[in-house]
Amino acid sequence: MAPRKNSKKTTSEIAEVLKLQLVTPTNEDKIVLTMDAVNQDDKKYDEMIRVYMPSGKYTEIYKYFRPSKIEELLLDMGGFFGDFEKHGGSIKQEDMEKHMMLYIIKHFSSVCPEFPVTFEEKLMFFGKLIDHEVVNEIQDKFDPNEIFKVFDVAVKKLDAVQKLGKENVEFKNKLMSRIDGLENADAIKAAMFGEMGDESKDGDSE
Repeated sequence: MAPRKNSKKTTSEIAEVLKLQLVTPTNEDKIVLTMDAVNQDDKKYDEMIRVYMPSGKYTEIYKYFRPSKIEELLLDMGGFFGDFEKHGGSIKQEDMEKHMMLYIIKHFSSVCPEFPVTFEEKLMFFGKLIDHEVVNEIQDKFDPNEIFKVFDVAVKKLDAVQKLGKENVEFKNKLMSRIDGLENADAIKAAMFGEMGDESKDGDSE
């Protein structure tokens, strides 16, 4: 008579069964964005919390950063940086990070209810605001994960712009090389890119 096999499962076999049960998706794991669910999730972006300064005074900050407000913040800040360059200035990396914190405070707290409109006023106001003790205190009150979201979106946008710019240059160069083989190449370039060929440039300079 053949020996009876042991029907008991080993510890490793039981672990494998449990593992399969854990990774098996259920209806509870399925994401369903109902109107109620979306409205409930959206409420967190309107939540403001009171934070106290060492002086005992307080202000209010947003607990969670709304993604669309992050986009608004970056557009706002980008406009200031653009004006800065138009006036012949350039912003250093360390100053850029300080200004980003100012815009985070502007968009995600109640401490500065109004900001200057003109570039000159902004430049003067921001210069003083960077050194203000309240600004240095309040930036430590934000959740670091929310701060990271702003910097993460900014970096991704910068990477996308640089990539797009590189692709546009490559596309333009390829297109220009194709146009060079066509009749009236200079006129086509002028119409498409506002550029003339080398011969036309030489002729204009004489």
